[in-house]
Amino acid sequence: MRKYLLFALLSIFYTISLHAQSSNNSIRCIYLENYIKDSAKPKDIRQDEFALDIYPDGKSAFYSVYERAIRTSRDSMLRIGMTATEIINQQADMPRTHQYFEYYKNSPAKGTYKCYDKVVKMYCYEEKLPSLQWNIVPETKELLGHTCQKATVTIDGRTWEVWFTPQIPVAEGPWLLGGLPGLILEAVDTEGIFHFKAIELKNFSETIKEPDTKQIIRCTRKEFLTLRQNYEKDPNSGLKAITGRNLQIMGADGKPLKSRKKQINFFEKQP
Repeated sequence: MRKYLLFALLSIFYTISLHAQSSNNSIRCIYLENYIKDSAKPKDIRQDEFALDIYPDGKSAFYSVYERAIRTSRDSMLRIGMTATEIINQQADMPRTHQYFEYYKNSPAKGTYKCYDKVVKMYCYEEKLPSLQWNIVPETKELLGHTCQKATVTIDGRTWEVWFTPQIPVAEGPWLLGGLPGLILEAVDTEGIFHFKAIELKNFSETIKEPDTKQIIRCTRKEFLTLRQNYEKDPNSGLKAITGRNLQIMGADGKPLKSRKKQINFFEKQP
């Protein structure tokens, strides 16, 4: 039964794919994200909106709508000469979550991805796209008027349950999730830390736009994950490693913060 189901899905995928290739429209999927930033505070559930922009040439961009709006407005105000204080005041009511990461798949080349992320400074690394071993499950449900199939996968220490639709024949999804015969419209890790659910689908004609900064630090993925982990464990030592200066982060008691009483969650599960 399972083999028959997979064969049927693939058949639908390739049939629709031939039709879809005649279109030059880009697809934007907007996801509502609910996530637990700090495992020490499981009831503090944060929200963000993410956009997944899918282009006809196979490239895609995944980014926080909130953080991109902050960056775009800041850059616009800087161009007209506003001061840092004026910008902060203007942006006081804008929603933000400090999820700075942006992922660009099949960029700079097919089968690779580029990630921009921030720990005090902005970093960028490039890697091969992971080869995901999906398990397609015989369960379906409706999302945004599309029939979706369930699938599971484990990546970077987390197991994800996703719902994808062959009715939108693009092998894409949030973060590094993808490679299924259809767009992923919902994804949740089995610990309930991260939950993405599509709330809007539309065509758009904008060109792909990566972060525009001259101060990006190039590194490897391993170097970035190590730097981030060290910073979370010991912010002052981590800050010195990043800036090369003896700067200190002060705690609420006015003394240097030696360690964080937090268990910050990332897509890559910390050991």
